[in-house]
Amino acid sequence: MPNWCEGSLKVRGSYENLKRFCREVFSVYEPKMIDGDIEHVKNPDLFKIETDDEDCFFAEACDTAYIEGTRRNFIEPCYIEFYRDWDPESMTIALPFKAAWGIQPEPYIELSKRYGVDIRLYGFERGMEFNQEIVIINGKLEKNDEITFEDYTWECVMPNLGG
Repeated sequence: MPNWCEGSLKVRGSYENLKRFCREVFSVYEPKMIDGDIEHVKNPDLFKIETDDEDCFFAEACDTAYIEGTRRNFIEPCYIEFYRDWDPESMTIALPFKAAWGIQPEPYIELSKRYGVDIRLYGFERGMEFNQEIVIINGKLEKNDEITFEDYTWECVMPNLGG
């Protein structure tokens, strides 16, 4: 069983790019018995998406949603909403996030390129006592820092997350 690096995933981009990112990148899977074997099958009813006259975008992860293309990275159940009139060319969503062991930047670099979005991740790993920050702008890795502490519980701002 892995330690979890937990924190936030922020995605910044245009209204249209964020809509496409949410529709195509997050998926909820559930176990189903198929021919005597348990398989994990995508269930679109557990990641609901609605739009309101194309001016508002709403998505709800009713369960933990897998981030496509990653190795055991997920967003936690959450509600996502954004409106075209905020600033249709540059808006940001922030989601509760977790990754097994640590965050690998490569899949996020590819997602940034594919969807024309910037990505920032920050994770807390209580078990191994480190934080990790990744920033990807225009498909380029700008920051990949592992932050360590002499006294994790005292110095870390969220020492009870992850692990």
